[in-house]
Amino acid sequence: MSGYTVEDMLFDEQLERRIDDILQLLQLRQPELNWRREEVIRCALSEGLNLLRRRHRRKYTNLSGVYRGYAPDMAVGSIMTVENLSMNDIGFRTREDNFLREKQILDLEFILDDERHSLISRRAIIRRVDGAVIGAEFCEPDDLCNAKEELARFLE
Repeated sequence: MSGYTVEDMLFDEQLERRIDDILQLLQLRQPELNWRREEVIRCALSEGLNLLRRRHRRKYTNLSGVYRGYAPDMAVGSIMTVENLSMNDIGFRTREDNFLREKQILDLEFILDDERHSLISRRAIIRRVDGAVIGAEFCEPDDLCNAKEELARFLE
């Protein structure tokens, strides 16, 4: 597609209407940003591609839980809030900035807000630390997950 711009792309009528509706909504919500059609399309494509790249659906949450980790000469742990979740990974926030580091292994427990208030226990490796915000990947096989079916149902 070299030589083409976003403006050159042709969409069906339904998609054109959706783009126009979203553009109007963004212009109402954030008029100071002066949204343009090309920016809306680029943003939609970027976010859509991010969703396609992920192996599993991500759900944004606000779940209570705890983490436990092991550092030289001490055990660490505290309360966390699970902010997003998929079958493969988790994003959570600790109470304060901490000394957790990338590649550190944690034991996580959190309660789903499903009918059964299912308790999920998983081991994860930290992939990203940004102050109190942690991104981690579950590192034990799914068959060792204590509530795989509950987690899958919750993420539907």
